[in-house]
Amino acid sequence: MNRDKLAQVATKYVNWINTTPIDREIYTQIASKEIVVPIPYPGSTPNFEGLLAIAAAAHAAAEGFHMSIKTMIIDEEQSTVALLINVTGKHVG
Repeated sequence: MNRDKLAQVATKYVNWINTTPIDREIYTQIASKEIVVPIPYPGSTPNFEGLLAIAAAAHAAAEGFHMSIKTMIIDEEQSTVALLINVTGKHVG
């Protein structure tokens, strides 16, 4: 995947996670339902459902939850993107 496409996918993911309610169908356009998370968030399942649950939990825990990209590092050869993000919101539980 080329650099521009990788950046588009990463940006689409951040835009998706910033939207409430979490939309399962939009997420299927970003990630495969067969996705495997190599290092899952503690207490979550390492798959598509686990990622949906984490996104919903983030919104439930932080009023006004919002992620913004500070730095994007793209490796075209490996088709990977690393993001340094800033997360804001008021912790409510």
